[in-house]
Order: sequence, then C-alpha cells, then structure tokens
Amino acid sequence: MRNSVKIGIAGATVAGLMATSAVVASAVTTATIASTTITSFTFCKSADGSMFYISATTPCGKTQTRFTLSGVPGTAGAPGPAGPTGATGATGAAGPQGPAGTNGIDGATGPQGPQGLQGVQGPAGPAGPTGAKGDTGPAGTSGANHDCAAPAAPGINLAGCDLRTRSFAAVSLIGASMMGSNLTGVDASAGDFYAVDLTGSGLDSANFSGDRMFNANLHGAHADLINLSNAGLINATLAAAELIGADLTGADLRGADLRNTVLNGANMTNVLYGHTICPDGSNSDNNGGTCAGHGGGL
Repeated sequence: MRNSVKIGIAGATVAGLMATSAVVASAVTTATIASTTITSFTFCKSADGSMFYISATTPCGKTQTRFTLSGVPGTAGAPGPAGPTGATGATGAAGPQGPAGTNGIDGATGPQGPQGLQGVQGPAGPAGPTGAKGDTGPAGTSGANHDCAAPAAPGINLAGCDLRTRSFAAVSLIGASMMGSNLTGVDASAGDFYAVDLTGSGLDSANFSGDRMFNANLHGAHADLINLSNAGLINATLAAAELIGADLTGADLRGADLRNTVLNGANMTNVLYGHTICPDGSNSDNNGGTCAGHGGGL
C-alpha cells in the first residue's frame, strides 16, 4: 500500500523542513540526508507504521530511506498529585532493654492515715504489792514444852516467846524455831541463823547485821528499821515481810525470795542480787541484775 504526500519546498534541508514544520529531528538514520537539499519529497508509510522518505517522482517502496522524527522535548508538566499512602509496614522486633535509670528523689510524706482499730485487750498485769502489814500482836504465853529462858543453842524451840530482853549476838541458832516470837530491838548481830524459822516474828529495830542467814524464813515478819547490813540472806525467804526503812547495805540476796516484800525507804546500797525473786515476781537476772524499780517501793 502506498500512502504519499507531496510537499514542494525550495532550498530547504531536511533539518530545515523539520524546523519549519515545528518538529525537530532527534535522529536521522542516514547522515547524508540531513545535509541534502531537496526541492520536493514524498513521505511513505509502511504497513508496520514506519516512515520513509523518497523523491517526489519515486513511488513508495523504491529506494526509500527510513528516518525518524521527534519533537523538541516540551516543558515538564506539573507534578501529578501524590499517590495514596502505602500500607504500614510490620512492626520491627523490639530492641534490647536500655539500662535502668537513676532513682528519683523521694516524694513528700503523705498525710497520716486514719487510726487503726483498737487491738484486743492484753493479758492482766502482775498483782500489785501486798498492802502494809498490821502491827504484830502481843506474844502468847509459852506452851508447856517451851522454855523461853533456855540458853540459845542450835535447834532450840523459842516459837511464840517474848525475847525482847535477851541477846543473841554472836550465838549459833542453826535450825532454831522462833516462829511468831517477839524480838523487837534485840541484838542478834554476828550470829549464825542458818535455816532459822522467823515466820511472822516481830523484828522491828532488831540488829541482825553480819549474820549468816542462809535459808532463813522471815515470811510475813514485821521488821521495820531492822538492820540486815552485810547479812548473808542467800536463798532466804522474805516474802510478804515488811521491812520499811530497813538497812540492807551490802546484804547478799542471791536466790532470796522478795515477792510482795515491802521495802519502802530501805537502804539497798551495794546489795548483791543473783536469781533473786523481786517484789513484783520478776527475776533480777532479767532486770539487768537488780530489783530496783520492780515493786516493793524500790
């Protein structure tokens, strides 16, 4: 098939023709064509759409030469609109944990909370000290088997006797019974009263200084102002006795029982304690080695 257009242009070059036709040749396959002067020529188009040129008198398909025309690049068009945002990518793996930060400063103290519920009642406290003992009554008359004037001797029975006029200084009365006797003001210093029973006796102002009175029993004795300085009262019982204003300077009270003993105003200077039962029932070993502050007026 022949498709031809005859154009007569005098003194024009192929390059000039392209320019006057507002078309710029970007590539011409045969170099001699670009410099050949043509007065007229014919365009031929082949079946595959290729363009060829020939002389005006030559039919298409004969001695035709292919060329390519391209226009001058136009100005760039305006940028098109932005495309849609792509889908979010998958979350990456977590990075390693960073180092711990430094501790912040302490916050201000909060307000005091409400008072808690009252606790359960605690156990009952120890019994208070026994009240002051009344005055010792007068001694009863001696029984038929009592010789209240008998010489002092170990094991003698002087229970219930009025012994106020006698002296027991520097004598041995080991194991004697003087229970309920009245020895008010008696001098019994430097004697041996080991295991003597003086339960309930009247011993006010009596002098037992320096006596050995181990295991002696003075339970319930009334012994205000008694002198027991430097007396050895190891394991002695003075429970419930009244020793108001007594002098126990330097006395040895190791193992002694002072439960409920009244010792108001007593001189306890240099007393030796050790496993002593204090007036309030506590053990001196648990009180720092003393009974001070543990009942009895101490």
